[in-house]
Amino acid sequence: AYTDQQIYWNDIPLEPKSYTYNEIQQIFKAANATKSPIIHPWFHPDSLVEQYDLRKITLPEITRDCRDNRFKIADRCTTNRTELLGTALGSCDYPVQILETIVAKSVKEDSLSASEELRSPAYETLRRIQINDLEVTDMLAKWVRTRTKETTGHHARQAACSWLKESFNATDRARSIKRF
Repeated sequence: AYTDQQIYWNDIPLEPKSYTYNEIQQIFKAANATKSPIIHPWFHPDSLVEQYDLRKITLPEITRDCRDNRFKIADRCTTNRTELLGTALGSCDYPVQILETIVAKSVKEDSLSASEELRSPAYETLRRIQINDLEVTDMLAKWVRTRTKETTGHHARQAACSWLKESFNATDRARSIKRF
């Protein structure tokens, strides 16, 4: 993470600290219960973010110059503060991470090894599905609203299936899944 560099060069008056995921969950829960302000670098989409009314702090937009002037990942564990802080040119926001559709290799192999008349459309359908951050956020929000400690896994699947039913209407299917 480039948190030290971002905090220092963007004049954010905080001292960076590291926490485990469980500690962060407890901090978010306590801050919400006491209506206390917190600031923490986080990724999106994530189910933890969907549980609370959080606001994104906008850092300078990432550019090639910024990316190229970030401290090196190999130096992440250095105790040299100057190396950790890097330069002001590297203090921008994180890049947007593109969500990828991942399909088990066996699904592809099974599909392509069958004759065309017996081939299932499952692989091509899965390969063509595109889900953006907003859609993942919607699924996570639904999951957070409906989950319990005993049924977390089931509710995650149920939220994804519900989203698919609600979002993937006949028009979308016709546009997204072309005959191959």
